[in-house]
Amino acid sequence: MSVQKNLFLKWRKIENSSGHLPKARHGHRAITIKNMMLIFGGGNDGIIDEFHVYIPNENKWIWPKMTGDTPPGLAAYGMTNNATNVFVFGGMLEFCRYSTSLYQLKLTNWEWKKIIPFVEKNQESPCARLGHSFVMHTSGQKILLFGGMFNQNEDDPLNHSPKYLNDLYILDIGKDSSNYKWSIPVTKGQSPSPRESHTAIIHKHQTTGHDRMLIYGGMDNNRLSDVWILDLQSMSWSSPQITGIAPEPRSLHTANVVGNKMYIFGGWTLMDKSTNNNASSKASESNFKEYWKCSNTLAILDLNQLHWIAPKIYKSDDSDDSIPKPRAGHSSAIIGSRLYIWSGRDGYRKAWNNQVCCRDFWYIDLECPLAPKNLQLIKSTFDSLFLTVDPDINIERYLVQIKLTSQVVHKTQPIKSIPNTKPSLSQSVATTSSSSNQLPTTATNHPATTTSTNQVIGKKIVVKIFDKKSGKFTETPVERFPEIKQVLERNNGKITPQELLVMVKNHLASKNTVNSPTTSATALTSTSGSVDSNKSATTTAMLPLPPPPPSTPSSSSSTSDVIAINDSESRRDSITKTKSLETAKIPQSDGPDDSETSGTLTTSITPVIEDIWYDVGLFSKPSFCIEHYFVPKNPQKLTTHNRIDKEYEYNDSTQFKRVKLESATRYKIRVAGINAHGLGPWCEGPIRGHFQTCAANLPSAPSNVKIYSVSEGVHISWLNIVSGDLNEIIEHSVFMAVDKEKVPSKNQLQDQPFLKVYEGAQNHCIISEQLIKMAHIQPGPKPAIIFRIASQNKYGYGPGTQIRWLFEESSATDTLIQRMAM
Repeated sequence: MSVQKNLFLKWRKIENSSGHLPKARHGHRAITIKNMMLIFGGGNDGIIDEFHVYIPNENKWIWPKMTGDTPPGLAAYGMTNNATNVFVFGGMLEFCRYSTSLYQLKLTNWEWKKIIPFVEKNQESPCARLGHSFVMHTSGQKILLFGGMFNQNEDDPLNHSPKYLNDLYILDIGKDSSNYKWSIPVTKGQSPSPRESHTAIIHKHQTTGHDRMLIYGGMDNNRLSDVWILDLQSMSWSSPQITGIAPEPRSLHTANVVGNKMYIFGGWTLMDKSTNNNASSKASESNFKEYWKCSNTLAILDLNQLHWIAPKIYKSDDSDDSIPKPRAGHSSAIIGSRLYIWSGRDGYRKAWNNQVCCRDFWYIDLECPLAPKNLQLIKSTFDSLFLTVDPDINIERYLVQIKLTSQVVHKTQPIKSIPNTKPSLSQSVATTSSSSNQLPTTATNHPATTTSTNQVIGKKIVVKIFDKKSGKFTETPVERFPEIKQVLERNNGKITPQELLVMVKNHLASKNTVNSPTTSATALTSTSGSVDSNKSATTTAMLPLPPPPPSTPSSSSSTSDVIAINDSESRRDSITKTKSLETAKIPQSDGPDDSETSGTLTTSITPVIEDIWYDVGLFSKPSFCIEHYFVPKNPQKLTTHNRIDKEYEYNDSTQFKRVKLESATRYKIRVAGINAHGLGPWCEGPIRGHFQTCAANLPSAPSNVKIYSVSEGVHISWLNIVSGDLNEIIEHSVFMAVDKEKVPSKNQLQDQPFLKVYEGAQNHCIISEQLIKMAHIQPGPKPAIIFRIASQNKYGYGPGTQIRWLFEESSATDTLIQRMAM
C-alpha cells in the first residue's frame, strides 16, 4: 500500500474525553508543557480561576491541586512558560478593572507565587492592561511584553476610557524570583501602531540565525492585518512586505509556530472589507454584528520567505461537522506538529444574557509524523513476532511492512554431557546500546550447570556445579571480581556501536578441549509476567503490550515491561584448563554472526526469493502482533491511497494472498506513522533490521517473574512451561543492567553493559545488595532497574524475558508527571 502526503489539511474532532472537563469559555489562554496542554482563566458567566491540564495520550482532563499565592480569575491576560515555570501577567479582573500583577507557577510542585520584580532605574513598571502579548525568549531567560489596552480612568473603572498601547518591556527571569527585573529596551526604527488582542511569536531566522519577535493583527478601533518584526539582536523594528494573499484583518485570534511556519486561526474579522473604516466606532451594540463576524479560517505565513499560504482544508460534502465553528477568544496549543483548538466565543449567540461559547475540542495535523522511534522486538515465537515502537501522539495509525530475508533450517542436536571438573567462576558483561533493541544472550550449550549463591563482589562465593550424569551438585568456594568484556561487532574493519558481540564466560574448566558440532537457536524473546515488589517499588508496563500467544501464561494483576530479541546461531567454544569463552551474537534480532564459529554448524541458508516489502496492516496502537502478511496478486493494479480514512481491503481474496510467518526465519520489518496529513518516513529498526522467529525444541521464555526486596538484596523467581523431556530446563541465566563506572574493570566500557548476576539450575536467585549498587537506574518518568532472564534445555537457550523493576527515584520532571496523574 502506498500512502502519499495529503494535499489537504484535515480537522479532527476530539470526543469522549474523560476526567475533570473544563467549562466552555472565552478570553482564556493555553500553553504546552511536556506534550500536555494547560489552560487557565477566561470565562463567560463570571471569570474562572481554574487551571486544567489535557493529556492527549489518554484523552483526559485533570485538575491539579494548586498551592501558594493562587491568582484570581483573569481574562485576556498574558501567559507563557519555560521548562520549569509558568508566568502570568495582567488581564481583566472584572469589567473595566485590570491587573498589574505577575504570578509564577512552579511546575515541579504546582505552587503559585506572586512576584514583584525590580524596575530598571528611571523607568516604570508596566501599567495594568489586557489584550497584550507575553512571549518567552528562546533562551528561556527573558519574556517580552508588548501592547495591550488600559483604562485611563483607573480611579473610576466604571467610567471606561480605553487607550491602546505599543510599549515594549523585557522581564529578566534569568536569576531567582527575588531578582526578576522589568526594563524598557531601546529599539531602532518605527514601532508598530498601538493595539490589543494581537498575537506575537518568537522564532529564529533561517538565514541570519537571529531570534525575532513577530507581531500580527489586533485592533485599534479597526481590525489589523499588518506584520511587524523585531530583530532581538539588533533590537530593530521593521514592517516587511509580505507576498501572497493576506488573510482578513482580525483580532482575538491565535497564532502558533511549527517549523518555519506561523498558523493563524479564527478571531473577529470583517463582515465586509468596505466597512473597516472606523467600523468599531460606528457600530452600536444593536448593529455591531453588521460589521464583525467570527472566523474559522486557517492562514499560514512562511516565516523564512514571508509569504502567505492559503491551505486547502478538507470539508465533508454533507455537513459542516468536519471543521470547527467560527470563534474568537479561543485558545490553541502546539503538541508535536499538531495544532489543538479549544472553546472560544461562538459569535453573537447568547443564552440567558450570557455569551454562548463553543464546547468542542479540535486538532489538525500540520505535518506528516516523524519516523517512529525505537522499533524493538517484544516477543518472538515460532510463527509470530511482537514488536513495539515508542508512542507518538502525532500518529493516528502505524503502517507495518515486512520483507523476507532468509530462512534458517536447524538440525538441532542435544548437548552432550562431559565429566565434572573444577569450576572457575566468572561473570560477564554484555555491552549494548541503550537506543537499540539488542539484548545479551548466552549462545550456550553448557554441559554442566553452575549455581552461585549470595554473590558478593570481592568475597568468597559458593559455586554449585551440577553434573548431568550423577544428578548431584558439588560446592566450591571462589573469590574474584566479575570479569567484564567489551566486544564490538566488526563492520568493514570499523567499530560499529550499534552492532555488538557479547563475550560470555563459560563457567567450566577442563583438562581436555571439547568441540561439539552443535547448533541451537538462541533467542531473547519475552513474555508478559508479574513482578511482585515491596513498598520500595511498583510495577507498571511502560509500553502497551500485545496479548501473549496461547502457549504463554497470562500475566497476573501487574505486568512487566518486556523487550526481546532473537538469534539464530550459537556456538560452544573450547573448554580449557583455566577458563573458556563462548560468544553469542547480540544482533538486534538480526542476521548471522560475522565472526568465525568453532565446530560444525549444520545450518543452511535459503536465498531470498523476492526483495519486496509486503503489508502487514494498519495498527492503531504502537504494538504489533505479526502473524502473517499480505502478498498482492496483481501489485500493478493496486490503488494508491492518499488518506488514512480510506480503509485497505486486505481481506479481499481476489487481491491478496495471506502468507503466514515461518519458524526459524529472518524478516526485515519497517514501520511508518500516518496522520491526516499523510505518511511519514520509515523506521527500519536496527542497522540490519532483522527480526527472527524462533526455532523448534527450545524452552519457552521465563514468565510469571516476581521481584521483591529481601534483607540480602533482591529476590527474583520465574517459571517455565515444561512439556516432557524435550523441554526439560537444565540452566537459567540472569543479567542486570549496570553502570560502567560502578563496575570494577580495567576496560573502558561504552554504551550500556549488562552483568550476568546468576547462572544455575534453580529458577530463583538472590542478587546481593553490593551487586544492586552497581545497577544502572534507567531514567524516565518511572525509573527502573532492568533484568534479563533466559533458560536452557539440552538443545540450547530459548527465548528470554526482560523485566523492568520500577525503582523509587523521582526527578523534578517525574514529580510533575506523577502529580498530574493524581
